[in-house]
Formats: sequence, C-alpha cells, structure tokens
Amino acid sequence: MAAVAEICRQLDGLPLAIELAVARLRVLTPGELVQRLGHRLAILKTGARDVPDRQKTLRDAIAWSYGLLNADEQNLFRRLAVFVGGWTLSAAERVAAAAGASADLLDTLSALIDHNLVQRIDDVDGEGRFTMLETVREYAAEQFEASQESDDVRAVHAQYFIALVSSVEPRLRGGGRAPWLARMRAEYHNVRAALIRVLVEVPDTSASLKLTGTLTWFWYFTAQFSEGRGWMKRALALPGADPATAALATVLSGAARLAFYSGALDEAAVLATESIALFRAIGDRQGLGYALFHFALSKALAEDKAACLAGLEEAAECFRDAGDEWGSGLAAAYHGVVLAVVPNREQEASLRLEKARARARALGDNWLLAGCAHYLGSIALRHGDFERARMLTEEALVGVRELSDTYRESRMLHQLAEIALAAGRPTEALATLQQSLAITHAQGRTGDLALQLRLLAGIRDAQSKPEEAVRFAAAASRLAGHSVTMPPDDRAAHQRLCDSLRARLGNERYDLGWEIGSALPIGETVQAALSAEA
Repeated sequence: MAAVAEICRQLDGLPLAIELAVARLRVLTPGELVQRLGHRLAILKTGARDVPDRQKTLRDAIAWSYGLLNADEQNLFRRLAVFVGGWTLSAAERVAAAAGASADLLDTLSALIDHNLVQRIDDVDGEGRFTMLETVREYAAEQFEASQESDDVRAVHAQYFIALVSSVEPRLRGGGRAPWLARMRAEYHNVRAALIRVLVEVPDTSASLKLTGTLTWFWYFTAQFSEGRGWMKRALALPGADPATAALATVLSGAARLAFYSGALDEAAVLATESIALFRAIGDRQGLGYALFHFALSKALAEDKAACLAGLEEAAECFRDAGDEWGSGLAAAYHGVVLAVVPNREQEASLRLEKARARARALGDNWLLAGCAHYLGSIALRHGDFERARMLTEEALVGVRELSDTYRESRMLHQLAEIALAAGRPTEALATLQQSLAITHAQGRTGDLALQLRLLAGIRDAQSKPEEAVRFAAAASRLAGHSVTMPPDDRAAHQRLCDSLRARLGNERYDLGWEIGSALPIGETVQAALSAEA
C-alpha cells in the first residue's frame, strides 16, 4: 500500500498517468515501479489500440497539450523548467527577459495556467508562487535541454538567486526574520540549483564564495549544518580566491559557525582564526566582529574560557565601531551565556543575560530573547527554582519554534527534561527528552547525543528501571570522545549514579548491562530510547 501511495504521489494524481502505471504492473511490482518513476515519461505507455494516440503514452498526452501553445507560450513553458520547486513572478520575469521574450509575461503565463501546464500555489509572504506538476516538468525539461538556450538560462537563474540570497541575508540578522526564512525555505530548491551551477557545472570562485557566504545564517536557522559545511568546503577548495576581499573571509567565518554547531570545535577554531586574520588585513570591522564571535563560540565549551571571553569583548568593540546593533546584542548575550557555565560567576551571568534580554526585546528579536531565557532558566535550575526554570525555558521554546529553529528546539526540550527530572517528574522528563533526542539524532550531533543518553540513564533509574539505566549510561560512554554543542552535564553526579547502580545491581548484573549497552549500535540505542515507556 505504501508503494501504491508513492506511485500516485509521484504521478501527481493524474488519472491517465495512474492508468498507464497500472498497465506496467503486469511486469513490475509496485515497489519496482516506484524505483523506475524517475523517468516516468519513458515508462508510462500502453499498447492498447482502442485509445487515441495522445493517450498511448504520458509523453504523447503532454506533447499534445504543448502543441496547442503558440510560439511564445512554448518558449516560456520550456524555460520555466529551469526552476526547481516553484517560482515567483519576478523570477519568471527575469528568466523570460534574459531569454529575449517579446510577449507579455502575464498573458503568456495565464495561457499556460489555462492549459493546466502551470499551477498557482500558496503565496509566501504576499507574493504569488507557481509550479508545474513533476510529470509536466519532466517534459518541459526535455524540451529545455534540447534547446540552444539552456546554458544561458541556467546562468541567469543562478545570478537571480545569488542576488536574492544576498538581499535576504542581512534580514536574517535581526528581528523580523521569520517571513524571510519562509521565503528562503520556499526557494531553497532553486538555491541548491544555483549552488550546483556555480560549484559543480561551471565552477566560479567569486560567485561560489558570494553565495555560500550569504547562506550561513539560513543554514544555521534551518539546522542544515552538514549540508552548509559541504557546500562551503567546495567553495573554499576552488582556486583563485582573492584574500584582499571580504568574500573568502566571510565564508571561513560562516564555516566556523556551522562547524561549531556540528560539534567540530577544533575545526571551528581553525576556520575562525583564518577568517580573523583576513578581516584584520582588509580592515573590515563588522566582518571581524562575526569572525571573533565564531572563534569565541569554538572556545565556549573548552577549558580556555579566557580566550572565549576575550574574543567576545573584542567582537563587541568591532560591532560598536561598525554600528551593528544586532551584532552588539549577540556578543552581549553570549557573554552572559558563557559566564552561566563558569563556576561562581552565575550572578554576573544573570545580570548580563537580563540586560541582553532587554536589548533583544528592544530589537524585536525573539531568537535572541530565547537564548537569554534559556540560560537564565539553566541558572534557575541549578539553584533549585524549578518553576522559574520551567517558565523561562518554555518561553524560549516558543521563540525558537516560531522560527522552526530545530537545533534550539532540541536544546530547550533537553533542558525541560532536566527540570522535570530534578522536580521529581520522571515520566514527563522521559516524554520531553524523547522529543529532543529524535531531533538531535536526525541532526547527527553525536556528542550531544551522549549527554542525552546520560540524562536518560538518570530518568530510567528514577523510573525504577536500573538495568536499562546502565545500558544507556554505557552507550553514552562510547560517544564521550565526540565534541558537544551543549554545556557539559555534571560528571560527578553521573558517576555517583553509576556507582549507585552498581551497588544496587551487584557487579555481575551491572557489568552485563554495561557490556550490552556498549555493544549495541548507536542507531539501535536511539530506537530503544525513543520507544522506552514509563
């Protein structure tokens, strides 16, 4: 049934396409047919003699509709195949103009809609979007590839989306970013096509650096750390980058940020250091501020807190010099964040976080507000004020969910699980941690997964399941060498838990549980954690 549903989905629910697919089931299983639908126009045909020619193959059916179009309509239909996942009217105008279209675009596009070759889909932030069914787009792509203009149109498409991303990037660094993130999410398939164009098909060092450098914050807010790092590594590997311009330094700085949130702390420090040197050389104070900030991030969870704080202080100076209010708020907030995990400096951390919180509120930035509330909540948790900790962390969770920031969402859920366990509510803690664990595993944050499995061990012990607790603690120990993006937990408290479990279970049962947990593949461990019941 799943394969049948996938066939119908890939065929856009078109009755003729589904009827032709059914004919293929004489030879193929539904699962085999799904695997072959990447070339649906070639496979969907019938030998029946009692149907019109245009209905004998899916290609013939679409070609018949295509043949009813005039020359201008055919030209636009063909060129629209360059878009992936839909397009806006302004994007279509740019492509049509570059290809030398003479007819009125609105009339031509309306004709394609009338012929059911183009569809109007949901608007994004007040701007209309259009698309083709995938079966129709495949035919349009065949005509597009056979034309003499495909290379030129692809170049214009890439230029359009490079310019779009560049215009959106500053709006992601501040309050009111939600609609811009929505716009970027809607266009990201097209952005990927532009990345492929300038990094793979026709490598262009300048365009590659410009595009990847302006995608850093989008990749961060959408938790696409691995994908972003992959594209940035490709861009940095291209020859001919000019170190006297900000483009190379910007990519290095952004790559440092994504490396940090992937748990690659040493790599983040190296990339940020290179970026700092380049920004100092060209005298770009704003760029230097972000590079210093990313260097400080790489040191935030290391033993070298002095280097972290020094980096944040200099970053704040750079932002002030550049007149970057959001950057200043960012540096101020993270100064409080770092102090929140330094022993005996929690009072100073609270004061800084409250000031940064007020600043974030003035900037209208819910994301920055969420970060401040998160660490104020962690301080309240350590002081045993569980109700205040819960309220602050839930406030932070609302803020990051508004932006669909799944990385931060997993962090807030983890903290809520910690609070619930500390407050004596292990069942609530388990359900909350499972939500966080699923996100962390999907994002591949291995070091953070170790912290979550250690917390899970404590939860299962509180639920009178000591043998499971041992297995999860053992699984966590296998991941202990991986870098984390979350503040480390209390290792002494975890060791006390393990000692207590050994004392209650006895050496033989404890060692057996530890051996089982250590041997289980991490994927199976995560599945066991997610399926655990109170």
